[in-house]
Amino acid sequence: MALNSWRRLSVLTRFTILACTMTAAFALILGWRLDSQLRGIDGAAWASIGLSVITLDAALFLAAKASLNEFERHAARSQRLAIEHHERHVSETMGCVASALGGAIEMRDKEVAGHTERVTALTLHLARQMGWSDQELQHVWHGCLLHDIGKLGIPEVILLKPAPLTDEERKAMQRHPQLAYDMLRHVTYLEPALNIPFCHHERWDGLGYPRGLKGEEIPPPARLFSVVDVYDALTSERPYRTAWSGAYALQYIRSKAGKHFDPRVVDLFLESKTTAPAPQD
Repeated sequence: MALNSWRRLSVLTRFTILACTMTAAFALILGWRLDSQLRGIDGAAWASIGLSVITLDAALFLAAKASLNEFERHAARSQRLAIEHHERHVSETMGCVASALGGAIEMRDKEVAGHTERVTALTLHLARQMGWSDQELQHVWHGCLLHDIGKLGIPEVILLKPAPLTDEERKAMQRHPQLAYDMLRHVTYLEPALNIPFCHHERWDGLGYPRGLKGEEIPPPARLFSVVDVYDALTSERPYRTAWSGAYALQYIRSKAGKHFDPRVVDLFLESKTTAPAPQD
């Protein structure tokens, strides 16, 4: 029945149906090679056939392109989600490792117990006040946890000495930022976090160590952390001195603006100190 219906169609109709299954070029070639019944068709009919075929070609092309675009969008989204998941996993792992290493340092020197936790909380508070991005905060977090990692390379006889250090001992202690850099520089993921362990003893006036960086040469995270680190050290008990009061320590920090510390960071620190959160247990 279907065959009889097909035969009742005109040659032109049958050709048009067949042509729509081909590209425009092949359809036109087929038309020129058909018998005389088709060769006599006038120009208007040929134009109609060509338009039908070209229209179908265009529709098929657009449909294929749309499908390809949708596939590419889906693939890109899947890839992005996979990367984000991987980055979260790496960040969480690095955070755990950094926290464990920070804890190892404090186990060696029980006099500074809680120091890392306090300076990390306050530095992150200030960084948020400055509007730093989540990624920047992540690097600050890792840097704070690892800020004294270089002290693992300092002999305990110096690190735990219950008295002021001699000049030679102080020089040995001042190697810990360089030791931190040497320990961590091959860990690509932690490279941005190295600004704090490597540079937090630099001074605004250029008289710090290990490289004598000055002013804006000092990375911003290190400038921020430096103020917090000194404040916490001054207000903590040491075997060779009693802790300073918070008010006296703040007065000292203020007096060192433009000398030891970035003046803008000092201003932010003084303004934010009353609103800073306590470290979480």
